[in-house]
Amino acid sequence: MLSHELYTKLKQIDSDSENCSVLKILFSYVLGKDYALTTWDELDVEDEEKITSLYQEYIDGKPVQYITHEGYFLEKKFYVDERVLIPRFATEDVVLKAVEEVDASVASIADICTGSGVIALTLKNMFPHIRVIATDISKDALDVCEINKNNLGIDIELYQGDLSKGERMDLVERVLAMQETLPIDQLETAQGSKGAGFLTFINSIS
Repeated sequence: MLSHELYTKLKQIDSDSENCSVLKILFSYVLGKDYALTTWDELDVEDEEKITSLYQEYIDGKPVQYITHEGYFLEKKFYVDERVLIPRFATEDVVLKAVEEVDASVASIADICTGSGVIALTLKNMFPHIRVIATDISKDALDVCEINKNNLGIDIELYQGDLSKGERMDLVERVLAMQETLPIDQLETAQGSKGAGFLTFINSIS
């Protein structure tokens, strides 16, 4: 079967434009090149079955990022799987606003509930001189963060623990915390400071 023939067949399952875009992503993922370059390629049975199976997983509710193990944050590609949350575009603007608080006097920052490490690695990439510590209570999450650290070649420190409860607060001067995963009352208890929005940026905790 030709690539475009399988695409047309699978598109009939659900012709929603977003699903069609995902379908092209899956073709590219399996075949190793952009779907547009594969249109007239003859697919072998294995690739045909794999594309069909992955698309069915997506239709059944599995996010495409967990299928391809790719998520994007501020134009950088990160590895993701079910052990961590998928990077969100909405977080990018919040992080960019938070980094406006960073100046030459800041020596260290901790990213609480780091997950895949997108925030910590982005900060270190923007501010190479700053010591950045990615923290999480989940070893699984830190394992994913380490994959991204190695893939991107960005040197950050990983710490398994709960800084929201005051653990090793001597490590850092400032903290970034995602409120989606960290209750704000825990931050108030630990640092006596309350933030707003998706991200809390806490100053002067050293």
